[in-house]
Amino acid sequence: MKVRVNSIKKYLFDRFEYVLISIVLPISWIVFEKYFNYASRKNYFLPPVKNRFKSATIYVHDTNFTIPAQHSLLALKSAASWARSTLKIKDVKISSNPKDIKAEVVIITGDWFKSTKPHLKLFIPAFSLARKIKKQNLPIWFLAGDTYNLHLTIAASILVSRCGGSVVLQQNTRTEALAFGIPFPSGPHVWLFSPDNIYLFQSEVKWEDREKLILFAATGDDKRRNFLEQSKDYLTSIGWEVVPGNQQFDWVSYRDLNKKTSINVILSLRQSAVEKRLRFLKNRASEFTVSSRVFEGFCSGSVVVTNVNPVLSELGFESGLHYLDVNLMQNLNFSLPNNDLLKNIANSGNQLFLSIIKNEV
Repeated sequence: MKVRVNSIKKYLFDRFEYVLISIVLPISWIVFEKYFNYASRKNYFLPPVKNRFKSATIYVHDTNFTIPAQHSLLALKSAASWARSTLKIKDVKISSNPKDIKAEVVIITGDWFKSTKPHLKLFIPAFSLARKIKKQNLPIWFLAGDTYNLHLTIAASILVSRCGGSVVLQQNTRTEALAFGIPFPSGPHVWLFSPDNIYLFQSEVKWEDREKLILFAATGDDKRRNFLEQSKDYLTSIGWEVVPGNQQFDWVSYRDLNKKTSINVILSLRQSAVEKRLRFLKNRASEFTVSSRVFEGFCSGSVVVTNVNPVLSELGFESGLHYLDVNLMQNLNFSLPNNDLLKNIANSGNQLFLSIIKNEV
């Protein structure tokens, strides 16, 4: 009986959150956008720049709270690493008490959002935290992992519009974010990676010595799964092993698989679930969002196959030189380039990625 009651409660909660995220928040965004414009008038846009600050505090709701992440880099650890080794901030601390912040800038990640769930509390935790940080006249860098998850983006925008600083984007560009109405956006920044953690995906196996293995991202989206179904017969017919990535690997096995993979296929299109949640706002959002898996592919030295998109273009990646345009694979007359060309593309993409990480901003 107790199990059944708990199941009913969970079902009702899930339905409530679904309605909130997919109906209430898209309608509310127009009102929030006006608030962001008003709140940000007396504050300043301060994007992350190397050597801008000497000290930073990464604010968390609970220092003991951890997000299980089976298939991705941990945002909190990545933020600390990025601040120290990329932005050259010497003094980086973690705190759960706004009164204890003794730094020049406050960094907040999705870990704070996941532990507080401000969207379930009318965003009061975001307004409250913004008020406390504003009293100290400190800017905020909010490292946003998902540009178009409104429950996250609204919380980030409340904090940054009230305090100044930047909503730091990895999936999209500043131009794309401004078109959507996000205040003080900065991007793209590959903040999940830094010189201190790229070893997690770097491979010692040269491309020409790798197995004929293609890793296909097929998790969580119909577009990805459909593209896998369209492509796998041709690829297997010419001697390639196609491995769909469906979160079946633990974190270590997933990284090891990337290191021995020759080709990494990941669509950089806005996912179907995001489109449903955005509803009428999808016309203002970019059709592209660049997953961290794209950068994992570059880091591991595989041939990345993805969409031509503003993020990669702004970072300096060129289709045909640093990666393959996924649209070419959808052409009925497509044939995979020869191994020499694939090796050159893999090496060029890897070298440019490492250069970006080591010299960003």
